[in-house]
Amino acid sequence: MERLSDLRTTIADLDLAKETFGRIAIFEKALAVKRARFEKRVAELTAALDLEMLPERDQLDVLKTELSNFILSQREIFKSPRKIKTVCGSFGLETVKSVEITDHNKLFDTLFKRGYDDSFKTVYTPLKPAIKQRLDAGERIPGCKLSSGDTVVIKVNKAFLKEDNSCVDK
Repeated sequence: MERLSDLRTTIADLDLAKETFGRIAIFEKALAVKRARFEKRVAELTAALDLEMLPERDQLDVLKTELSNFILSQREIFKSPRKIKTVCGSFGLETVKSVEITDHNKLFDTLFKRGYDDSFKTVYTPLKPAIKQRLDAGERIPGCKLSSGDTVVIKVNKAFLKEDNSCVDK
């Protein structure tokens, strides 16, 4: 319940209300200017960081490509174990299966007819994990097929990134 005292204000007339609104606008503008200046500084710092990190990123890309090429050309080394573990992390091969949709219409018709509601998002996009489960179980679903192959895995341990230590096996 509002009381009359709750509605009292130090603004006594329209001129004072306009003046108060003007002050509000000035503060809003000051905040907007500060935010814009801050965002500009952040953008400048981000650009500078990206530029500064470019040599390391380029070298990292080269090293990852070299290691990936080695792994793919020396598959016999990665038969057992599939991944080589070091104090820094692991690298090697990992078998992955993914659903490749070859005919959306056939797939939709089949999934609808079979009542596979869990294979769709609310926008009726096929959900590959649910379809993959059925394909893995041996079910044939027209409009898609299961494909598999090896993918390179290179994973640096997060703990290593936080610690100040060497990445040399002992």
